[in-house]
Amino acid sequence: MNMSMSDRLIEFLAREFEKRGFTLRRRATLEGMSNIKYYFDLIIEDQRGGRIIFSLAPKIKLEDVLVILATRMDLNTPHVIIADDIDPQAQELLKELNIFTASFGRNRLSIIADLPGSEVESLAKEILDILASFLSAKKVLS
Repeated sequence: MNMSMSDRLIEFLAREFEKRGFTLRRRATLEGMSNIKYYFDLIIEDQRGGRIIFSLAPKIKLEDVLVILATRMDLNTPHVIIADDIDPQAQELLKELNIFTASFGRNRLSIIADLPGSEVESLAKEILDILASFLSAKKVLS
């Protein structure tokens, strides 16, 4: 089976965070304040209860932004979205909303916003370090 760049990144993140002692839930759901359950490809949690959620998407269009924002507000949890392609208008709006996205649509990783500062700030730094490591390893493999 040929894995997409997005799938490979999620698997790489999962392995790295697991090695570092974080609790992982793959293909799991979280219930929001509204009692709605949301599906995520990966949920990473630290010992203090901080967590970051990851979603894979083939494409993020402008009309997806409202759903992404509602999910973020309902869960009050940092959300990383990894997509094969992101509409430029959606990308700009998500950046303004401080939603972290990564896209491989232009043959490079495009990080457009930082996660919000909170108790998971150190976890966010780890994600950035791992993303950098992933890209370095990819260059070596290419």
